[in-house]
Amino acid sequence: MFKRWLMIKKLGSEIDLDRLKAVLFLRKKGKDKDINNLLPLLSDKDWNVRNATALTIIKLVNLYPEKKEEILLKLHQLLEKRSLTTKLSVLELSLIHISEPTRPLYIS
Repeated sequence: MFKRWLMIKKLGSEIDLDRLKAVLFLRKKGKDKDINNLLPLLSDKDWNVRNATALTIIKLVNLYPEKKEEILLKLHQLLEKRSLTTKLSVLELSLIHISEPTRPLYIS
């Protein structure tokens, strides 16, 4: 429990490697409520953090399918406000739709 809390705090670290380690930790030990903490990292300045975040969100959504609609809605909102970097990270999240598409993810 304490380690998970510490890793969630490290998501906001100035050090790229700290953020990456935190995301990878949450991929293994994350819970459904951690998905919201990961969403801002889709716009991270470091490609490795963005990529790991996208894959971690996919894994957590697959573990907690009841969160799928909520996360897709948040991703649509995120896309409307963010840069191409974020849009490319979110594009990787289209893998969520492979198992059971509910609504298309539009990239403008």
